[in-house]
Amino acid sequence: MTPTIGSQEKFNRKWLLEIGAGMRQDKPDFANDWVFDLLNSGRFADMAWLGFLRARKLGYHNILDVVRTGSFSRSDNPLQR
Repeated sequence: MTPTIGSQEKFNRKWLLEIGAGMRQDKPDFANDWVFDLLNSGRFADMAWLGFLRARKLGYHNILDVVRTGSFSRSDNPLQR
């Protein structure tokens, strides 16, 4: 990830690093080297998988449920988080 320019980006970056779904950007001048190294090593796939498993999903639907019912139910199922 590139350096942040605002406070929300700062918090989003911190969160992505904590859940393993992001990484700090290496030197852009050498991207032709490190991008393919990360791709071939499976690191991009690892970050995508960790984002899928650990990040919350269905936010829009959860907000609708709260508005309609006044409550929110959590799930440990990665497909329903």
